[in-house]
Amino acid sequence: MRELRIALGKTQQTFAVEVMNTAISTIGRWESNDPPTGDALKRLEAIAQQHGLFELGAEFGDLYIKWRREGIPPMTLVPTIKGRPEHGHLCVELEGSEEMRIGQGFLHALEGFRSADPATKKNAIAIFASLHNVGERLFGARLIDKTDAAFVKAMAHGIPKTAAEVNVTIPQPKRGIRKEKKGRRQK
Repeated sequence: MRELRIALGKTQQTFAVEVMNTAISTIGRWESNDPPTGDALKRLEAIAQQHGLFELGAEFGDLYIKWRREGIPPMTLVPTIKGRPEHGHLCVELEGSEEMRIGQGFLHALEGFRSADPATKKNAIAIFASLHNVGERLFGARLIDKTDAAFVKAMAHGIPKTAAEVNVTIPQPKRGIRKEKKGRRQK
């Protein structure tokens, strides 16, 4: 926040009044101990982008997404509601170019699965079947079967469920060493 204000050559007062249209105390609070959240982050992202500060804008955009995801499980299933078939939401952070490439491949396969072209859909189904097999190899068939059965049971009873709610622990890949700093866990 302070970095953007300084890059624009503004004091807290002029940044508050001319740029953000907010109280000076808000800018002071954001810069000291209570960083901005919500729509303020989107606004800061846009301001940074407008002034050619693309990397800084991307930081604000990333903070906004993390703020929106707070408390949301990585996968949520929703039962059939008012005639709409069961559906779900995925919300997973990807870190590094390899994970981003894999995530992009998953989205391409999902679009292929939704395709009206039978050959494209067949290829996508084969890709997802192989992903299921990878899950079995990584985590064991019993865990995958237990997870699948729990989701099916939850959906049959019309209850939105996540992996955590059906008492199935899915091992998460390790992302590096966590360091303790000022009472907070950080990566």
